[in-house]
Amino acid sequence: MKNEKDKLSKTEKVMYSTDSFIQRNAKKIIGISIAIVVVVILVAVIAIVTDNNSEKTYAGLYDLESSYNNILVADKSSEEYATLLSSFYSDAETYAAENKIDSYEGAKARLMFADLKFDDGDYSTAYDTYMEIAVAHSDDYFAPLCLMNAAASAENMGNQDEALDLYTQVWDVYGKDAPEAPKALFSQARIIEAQGDVELASSIYNQLADEFPSSYYSALAQAKLLTI
Repeated sequence: MKNEKDKLSKTEKVMYSTDSFIQRNAKKIIGISIAIVVVVILVAVIAIVTDNNSEKTYAGLYDLESSYNNILVADKSSEEYATLLSSFYSDAETYAAENKIDSYEGAKARLMFADLKFDDGDYSTAYDTYMEIAVAHSDDYFAPLCLMNAAASAENMGNQDEALDLYTQVWDVYGKDAPEAPKALFSQARIIEAQGDVELASSIYNQLADEFPSSYYSALAQAKLLTI
């Protein structure tokens, strides 16, 4: 019985101490509770705003992709094509201003913009845009793709040396894991051959055939080796 009374006494003491602590610090506890509630509400609001912004961003990209696809199938000689193209350029520039180039959405919008500029013969704008994307996304798949497209733009502007440098960069930096690697090697060899260094071109064609035996560009390389 004595032990039970002692235990009860200790329990009562703890309860009394707790009550006293709460009474003495009531204002602080209420303040802390309010602060916690405010933080929870703020986090919830931020999450909602973020979700809404994400939905808006993806919806905008979807609209751009839809417009892009409509342009691809439109008759280039039609008035509709010119209208679609002009509208896309305007929308893409607005979207790009709202989405940084180092984001997927920002890069994708700029890539479509550059592709249409290339197709429209504005190789200078296409080149600049491709290079900006490649720099901003040097660690992902956008880079080798955009370097290849920038190289093609450079070729169309008559700058073979720049094109060769970019094709070489794709292979040297991203290697055989890049989907564009076989085409990069072939394009390298093609330009080097045109510049008159047949021995080096043959070496690259052989490398391509060895490294990528099942590639379309390997077949092209082997055909080239029969003629040089």
